[in-house]
Amino acid sequence: MTSGQVPSLRVEFGDTVMTARLRADRGYEADLRRLALRFRSSIQRSPSTMDVEIDDLLTNLVALAAWPAIQSVTWDPQLAALAADSAADAQTVARRLDSGDASEDEVRPWGIPDRLGPNWVGNLTGFQRRDISKLLALRHGANFSVPGAGKTRVGLAIFEALRHAGRVQRLLIVGPKSCYDAWHDENEECLAEPLQMGIFARPFDPAADALIINYERLEGALNELGAWLADRPSMLLLDEAHRMKLGAEGTYGAACLALGPRAKHRLILTGTPAPNGVKDLENLFSFVWPGHGRQKVIQALAGGDLAEASRVLKPLFSRTTKTELGLPPATTTLRQLAMPPLHQEIYQALLGRFSGRVADAADDLQAIGKIVVYMLMAATSPALLSVGTTRYEPLMYQVPRSQSRTAPPSRR
Repeated sequence: MTSGQVPSLRVEFGDTVMTARLRADRGYEADLRRLALRFRSSIQRSPSTMDVEIDDLLTNLVALAAWPAIQSVTWDPQLAALAADSAADAQTVARRLDSGDASEDEVRPWGIPDRLGPNWVGNLTGFQRRDISKLLALRHGANFSVPGAGKTRVGLAIFEALRHAGRVQRLLIVGPKSCYDAWHDENEECLAEPLQMGIFARPFDPAADALIINYERLEGALNELGAWLADRPSMLLLDEAHRMKLGAEGTYGAACLALGPRAKHRLILTGTPAPNGVKDLENLFSFVWPGHGRQKVIQALAGGDLAEASRVLKPLFSRTTKTELGLPPATTTLRQLAMPPLHQEIYQALLGRFSGRVADAADDLQAIGKIVVYMLMAATSPALLSVGTTRYEPLMYQVPRSQSRTAPPSRR
């Protein structure tokens, strides 16, 4: 567009983290109406204004080529960067899927320490180095290693390598409450100068290096977290990512998909990526590679079963198998522990409260199941019974560590 020329179309962010707004200049209202037909999520706010979901916009960028005055279209700089990244990501996905191999771009495992920088002091196994090597070769990625393979440490290492290279400054972790301790532990153990890591709460510290939030609270914090991610180059990581396997049809999935494009880098961690089949994989990779990238993944998965889908998508994820862990056979030991007096009092009170309900609900398996869960919570940690001000309020205190916990490896 030449200096002084009035833009015929402005593309900018909408009122929410998940929408873009297109504003047409006077005389282009009919063109905007025709353009709206190309986007499934379009909402006409006025004759000259249209809102569209960002993922829809990124997926259908080619529709803008039909605009009659394409040279006079202006973009919000951040949104323009998203569009450019989406196009580049689509090319990356297509190249990886076509070649079936990502090895030519990978950093060799022995070069990983240099990529991590001097602030990294955590030990890494051979398979962790291999996974880090593969994921660093991708702009976005997925780690589908089995439980016990150290996916948390791998995820932290990916962030630290990107931060050391100056490509990201912030980390947002979305995961279940059960992952909070693991992230805090790895942060302290693996980084000489740990990240300033906190649990998302209002007001949250905008100066934090890393924030953790559970899936249940994500939907209500989209605008705040979207602004936090966009303010500086950031990485968005989904821990136990199978919780968003429903994709846009589920509350968790819709929130993750809306937030994803605001992050410079995206990574998912899960040991069970497709509990219900190929559709789960499609939804997970829709987060990792939104826009055109998602279309490439969908095309690659068309008509295939889970085994074929795993083979086709192998260049886009890393995985350590149970066999590679080299674990000895499991030995089950039953230990009976006495509860502290107050703990026992709470348990007995609940036992008396629920005993009558069990008798009344002898044929209601769902009701009995809820009662059993409450009793397990009481027997494990009564703090879990706290209702809080909302059903998603995080637990603000922790169960004391077991005295028998194995000491961490030395920092060599």
